[in-house]
Amino acid sequence: MSNVALDRSLSTQDKLVKWKLFDLSGALQSEEERYKKCFLYQFSINNLKNGCDDLGEEITRSNFIGDEFGYTVTTSPLIAYARALENDNWK
Repeated sequence: MSNVALDRSLSTQDKLVKWKLFDLSGALQSEEERYKKCFLYQFSINNLKNGCDDLGEEITRSNFIGDEFGYTVTTSPLIAYARALENDNWK
């Protein structure tokens, strides 16, 4: 990326990062079989709500920690699970 910033052949507009929303509808459709608990950590809370609606599940059966910890990469499932254990909300 540092080469891009210094590249004078590119316009400033071409160097900017563009955020494009992506469609996550149906992201949980592979979860057609019943599950006991879902640990979603990087989705937005709205995507979690939509996913629960798609699956016909109550949101209380899921744990969302993105609002508390943000994006924690590969440790996210472990943090979500630990938070569920701490809150006795893992069954």
